Amino acid sequence: MGHIRGKGHHRTTASHSPVRALVVVLVIVAVLVGGGWLVVRHMQAAAPVAKPDKAATVTRVDLDNKQAVPEPVVEHHGNSPDCPDTDCISMLVNGDLLFHPNLWKHFAGANTAATDGTAFDFTPLFETMKPYIQASDIAVCEFETPIAKRGGPYTGYPVFNVPPEVADAAASVGYTACTHATNHSWDQGADGIARLWDTLASKGIAQTGSYKTEEDSTKPLVIDSPTGGGKLGLVTGTVSLNGMTADHDWQVDRLREAGDPQHQSDIDRAVAKAKAAREQAPTWWPWPCIRCRNTSTTPIRGRSPRRMSSRTPARST
Repeated sequence: MGHIRGKGHHRTTASHSPVRALVVVLVIVAVLVGGGWLVVRHMQAAAPVAKPDKAATVTRVDLDNKQAVPEPVVEHHGNSPDCPDTDCISMLVNGDLLFHPNLWKHFAGANTAATDGTAFDFTPLFETMKPYIQASDIAVCEFETPIAKRGGPYTGYPVFNVPPEVADAAASVGYTACTHATNHSWDQGADGIARLWDTLASKGIAQTGSYKTEEDSTKPLVIDSPTGGGKLGLVTGTVSLNGMTADHDWQVDRLREAGDPQHQSDIDRAVAKAKAAREQAPTWWPWPCIRCRNTSTTPIRGRSPRRMSSRTPARST
């Protein structure tokens, strides 16, 4: 019996002995079970884990998915932030390179009759274009006038013969190509066309618009994008030669106005060039550069969608 202090009587605890015994047994069982679980976990952790046969797994996956393996996607990111797509060409087209005496006199060297390329230095004038050109994949200028011989003589409006150092500066700043089918193309006749053609060619600048040979006049200008995004064809033409007439119709690309007897033949010739360019660049439509001035941003689509972003900075001349 147990004595209950302060109550003056006793009560028996015999009736609680079975309960205590049961509690003790349950605790012992729990300890044994818990210990056994720990032992098993320890043995499992200590045992080496068998790794799957990697070769067999890869072979099985390859066999199961042989037909589902996609072709690698080749992306051609344009050089400009204006090219958001993964398949894009960024193109810059600026207005006329048109030089007057009051402009070129500010860039004259010590001897304007020098024939070694130092008569003028137009580099500072063109430097402002460099950020735009460097942010484009293809940069195209419009060479408005013929160029003079090294050392001159030079003439301005209305019959131009500008310093050839203009072409030097255009090349140094990074133009990819130039068009030169303009109302001033015949200002110096066939000799002026030949000088411009030879000078641009020597600088690595592609060109179209006026020609030294009839064979050259039939070839479209097709430019490869340096990013691999595609090819771009340029077709150009001029409405007028300021009342002058070329020796041969093929010497200058023309797009005479409706009503002119040669209007339809000009259109047919331009379309033929565009088709020839399309054959060289099957995934691109040729870019119709009609007196390339301020060109808006325009997507170009051929057999597969492509995007072209064009930049058109303000004219500097």
